[in-house]
Order: sequence, then C-alpha cells, then structure tokens
Amino acid sequence: MAQQKDVIVSIASELFLERGFDAVTIGAVNAIAGGSRRDIYALFGDKSGLFARCVELLVAERAASLGPITPTDDLRSCLVSVGKRILDLFVDPRTLALHRLIVSDVAPLSDASRSFLVGGPQRVFDEVVLLLNYYENLDLIHVDNIEVSAKIFVGALTSDLQVRGLLGEVITEMEREEKVDATVEHFLYGVMPRLNVDREQRAKLGF
Repeated sequence: MAQQKDVIVSIASELFLERGFDAVTIGAVNAIAGGSRRDIYALFGDKSGLFARCVELLVAERAASLGPITPTDDLRSCLVSVGKRILDLFVDPRTLALHRLIVSDVAPLSDASRSFLVGGPQRVFDEVVLLLNYYENLDLIHVDNIEVSAKIFVGALTSDLQVRGLLGEVITEMEREEKVDATVEHFLYGVMPRLNVDREQRAKLGF
C-alpha cells in the first residue's frame, strides 16, 4: 500500500504541475497509476487531499535541491555562494511551475498552501536567518532585526527575476551572477558595524 501511495503521488504531482488542479481528474491519475478511484479516496480522502500530499512532495524536492547552507570564514564569498543557490532555486523551471500551481489553484486548499509557505519560502528565510546569526556572533555584521534582514536579502535577490520567470522569460546565467553580486554588495554595506570601515575589516568582508 505504501508503494502504491508513492506511485500515485509521484504521477499526480507531474499531472498537477503540467495541467493545474482543476484539469486533473482522479480518472486521469488512475489511467497512468493503475488502481481504482476507491484506492485514491481510501489513501487521500479526495482530490484535494491528494493535491496537498503532492505539494508536500514537490516542496520537499525543491528544498532538497537547495541543500544545506554552511557558513565559511569569508562572509562575502559565502553570501555570494548562498545567493546564487537561492536565486537558481527560485528561477528553476520546476520551482516556477510549482509557484504558478500554488498561486492559481491553491487558494481554497489551506493544507497545500501551508505546506508551500512553510517548506518553501519560509525555509529559505530561516536558513538565511541562521547564517546571519552566525556572522553577527562573530561581530562581522550588525542588524537590528535579523529576520527582516533575511527577507530583504532574499527579496532583493529574487523578486524581479522570479516575476520575469513566472511570465515565461529565460533568466540567463550572466543576469543571475550580476544580480547576486549587486545584492551582496548592497547588503553588506548596509550591515557593516561602522560607517567608516577600516582596511582590516574590509579585507575580512572580501572588499
């Protein structure tokens, strides 16, 4: 039964990404996965229950592609590396397809929307909060509200390019690199402990 459940969720996930919630029927899932309508209702309750489980799977898949964020001794290089991974994740075609699915179809489905928010954007923000806490403990940065700063960092990285991606544009590697470099530079100048930073401090930050 567990294996059958995994097969159904995997197949349904791809169908939802491709067609959207309304266009996918239980019959369409069964046509590929096999089994009966009774099996799906017994396992998931209804189509909304199946959809919520599919969103959980897709969000976990996307989060895993980000990988663990590990601080390094070089603050600037670390932020550039992390920024590139975050931006690559947000404009990845599969992530964009999931975002479109949530925005267009998930409003009345609270379990699915909650899974997306907690396992997706919020997880990225939480990872950046941990990273900034690490560097603040080393006295390399100073911020009044780390959670807000994390959201500013991620938003500055992703907002406009993600919107363009959602509209179908292809975001080039050069554009991504330029955006990451600019965001990190602006962000670091905003979180330096002092306005006049000496040469030793600038060296630590990679400038």
